[in-house]
Amino acid sequence: MTFDLRCNLPYTRYNNFALRNPIFKNTLTINNELKTCYMRSSSSFDYGWKIGKHYRFQYHIIDLLARYFKQIKIDERVVEDHLNKVSDFSPSTLNEFKGLSASTHIKLERLVYLHILFSYMLGSRCTSMLATGKATKENSTFLFMNLDGGIFLTTLVRMFALHIWTTKRKNSKEYRYAFIGIPIIFENPLINEKGLGLGQTSTICSKEGYNKNMDREGVFINSFIRTTMKSCKNVYEVAELWKNTKISCHQVVDEINQTTAWCDGKEGILMIEVGPDQIATVFGNSTDITGTKEGILWHTLHHQWLDGRKTGSILPSENIVSALRANRAKELLEMNYGDISLETCKMILRDHGKEEHDGLCRHPKKKLVFTAASYIVEPKKLTVYLASGNPCKSKFRKHDFTKLFSK
Repeated sequence: MTFDLRCNLPYTRYNNFALRNPIFKNTLTINNELKTCYMRSSSSFDYGWKIGKHYRFQYHIIDLLARYFKQIKIDERVVEDHLNKVSDFSPSTLNEFKGLSASTHIKLERLVYLHILFSYMLGSRCTSMLATGKATKENSTFLFMNLDGGIFLTTLVRMFALHIWTTKRKNSKEYRYAFIGIPIIFENPLINEKGLGLGQTSTICSKEGYNKNMDREGVFINSFIRTTMKSCKNVYEVAELWKNTKISCHQVVDEINQTTAWCDGKEGILMIEVGPDQIATVFGNSTDITGTKEGILWHTLHHQWLDGRKTGSILPSENIVSALRANRAKELLEMNYGDISLETCKMILRDHGKEEHDGLCRHPKKKLVFTAASYIVEPKKLTVYLASGNPCKSKFRKHDFTKLFSK
């Protein structure tokens, strides 16, 4: 059962055409007040099939675009291994792919390839932060982050930018969740019906420290994130699940994996770093690891707690921008400790720093990497605040999922 939160971005004529697609007759209702689409599906296969019918044009455009990235190599064994693993740990996910394949007429193996390719290509150069308990003004919990990417990421997101999608599946025991991105192929989950919130930052590969001997077979991390959202209700369940699962590790473009940030409605916060044979689970009270006060965590593009020389992550000395933004995020969290509120989170996300490269709100300069969107998760209220574009120029729009998740 899945909720899909769309950015409030302009329509395209193809999006408007898709809304009139007769496949959704008698299965789709629209709540104009919340800009919400509600789709009924009888199974995971049915969900994939209907999504494919609705977005067939966009999926074929994605397939076409991928053919121009011939320099990006993904071994066939990686695709095959992922198919085998997903059939074991999440049969519902495999059925979504099968339904999508049936309606788009794109081969199953090709869709899995696109899933892996775009998960790396669209991986965000983000800054993620967490604050809870004593760190906040009213014993709240916040997960807040900037999604930094390029024009390619923004364009693809716009192709799928339509309302808030809610999906109900019959006889499903999986938790529903909200996400932005491309359904099934590239999802960025935000929050599930139990209040489990998520943020993701790419882990950039060291040019000198990573070698092919560090590659590991296992569960593809982006698929496993979706499984986690469907099956966990708090950060302790997440940590236990991840510590007992072998996560794959492969270099694609300049990335090797993702660092995930988690929060829940019981004031729990967690960050997870993953290496070839290592995992670090850092909670809000892991002050012996973070070296700072209880209840705050932050992350950018390098491993902060695992040894990058063993995981293949860039070191702070290799990427000064990542190091500066990590230090700036920590500084802002410490400066506002005990007084962090929703407005404080917005202020931090809009920060332009004290130096040239330490600002959290990024604008395109020589390199076309900029903040494409920002969001704040408030798990106790089942609410997400989402801003499209640079947060310094955008308004955060409130999306309260309390009623939607209770359906």
